[in-house]
Amino acid sequence: MDLKTGLIKSTSISLDGENLVFDYRRAVFWPKIKALIIADLHIGKSGHFRKNGIAVSNSVSIDDFKRLDALIKSYSPKTLMILGDLSHSKMNKDWEHLLELRTGYPNLKILLVPGNHDILPKSAYDEAEIQQTEPIHEIDPFIFIHESKSEINANSRQFSGHIHPGVRLKGAARQGITLPCFCISDSNIILPAFSGFTGRYKIKPKKNDTILALTSKGMFHLGK
Repeated sequence: MDLKTGLIKSTSISLDGENLVFDYRRAVFWPKIKALIIADLHIGKSGHFRKNGIAVSNSVSIDDFKRLDALIKSYSPKTLMILGDLSHSKMNKDWEHLLELRTGYPNLKILLVPGNHDILPKSAYDEAEIQQTEPIHEIDPFIFIHESKSEINANSRQFSGHIHPGVRLKGAARQGITLPCFCISDSNIILPAFSGFTGRYKIKPKKNDTILALTSKGMFHLGK
């Protein structure tokens, strides 16, 4: 795939009759319902590694929340929708960053479409005023789910996360880098992991897929 654009901060794409704004900070904004959509925040992952003797800076989690706070300020959403894996495993001190952010936006509705890592007790979600949806959450014309499933309503495009998609860019001298990305196909919109502390699954884009490769400064729209 070749670069179709230079570095951009965001881009509006019309899908299924809806205008969606894709932001390089790993989020999608749906203006019609004023919803900010992210996936795979994995709160507590850095703390989990530290607890197990692996040196990971606390700044990893703090940087994620700074980015989320900036996105909320940019778009003023009514709803923050998280497509699974809000947390990584058991409760640890990293959860406090979410509670701090929550106090700054008391009127923000937070919805969690549960993922495989979301195993915290109900009391934790209640304290943060987070509402859990059903695993398959529908808002016409889309389906919101943690992990895309081909057997679910083939007539509706699915928003999902889970796989932490990445795309490989190669240079002339065989150097290359795998960047987090949005992958938009006829049936899916797969979001990158919001957490900066995750691996990346290298996807193989199909002919008609739209890929937005992300950096810390902006994103590239990749095309055929």
